[in-house]
Amino acid sequence: MKMAIVSDIHGNLPALQAFLQDIESENVEKIICLGDTIAIGPYPSECLNILFADSRFVSIMGNHEEYYVFGIPNPIPDYMSEGEVRHQAWVRQLVGENYKEKVSTLPYKVDFEFNDSKFVFLHYMRENFSNKFKPIVENNVEDLDEVFEGVDANVIFFGHLHLPCDIAGNCRYLNPGSLGCSKDPIARYILLEAKGQETIIEKREAVYNKQPLFDALMEREVPEREFIGKIFFGAVKYK
Repeated sequence: MKMAIVSDIHGNLPALQAFLQDIESENVEKIICLGDTIAIGPYPSECLNILFADSRFVSIMGNHEEYYVFGIPNPIPDYMSEGEVRHQAWVRQLVGENYKEKVSTLPYKVDFEFNDSKFVFLHYMRENFSNKFKPIVENNVEDLDEVFEGVDANVIFFGHLHLPCDIAGNCRYLNPGSLGCSKDPIARYILLEAKGQETIIEKREAVYNKQPLFDALMEREVPEREFIGKIFFGAVKYK
């Protein structure tokens, strides 16, 4: 069995399309999406449509899916700027009610077993397994062991923090890195293959053209687009 693992697509349709094209010849049976398919990028509806139309996808609840389904926290937390509040409102308005029922049923955690090893897939660890995600920590053994304490797994795949990670502590912690949010024009993902008694984990990158992304940020008047372009997608290239 072969599967692909992606995370944090964040409305970046060109990156998602590049990834799907990259795996065309790989005979991938499942694609695990570790959450945050929407927000930040200009194509939330298009990305959701692909995930729900392609039967290979197994999608997991992320914090941005929570914002879409349940709304932003009330009262608004200190870590949310006025700009982010406007942006989340724009996402909910653009996507509408079309996907709310499906998104509301997404699991917070998915488990698989390969060759007697337990693999756990989640967006990030939650406080006492509630719907509140723990604060993000740096990619180091001590912090990750503490954050994921209580998860029974040999390998944990997680997202949320957009940087790739491959660290061994109480188990192996793997973050493919954000598929959609990168200052370089690359879509990061991982291939996982159970081949006989061997489990192969391969980190992959698909190159894509960013210009349509910047064009759509402007054309769709995405709230906070200047900040988003600079921080999440690299040098601003608006026409």
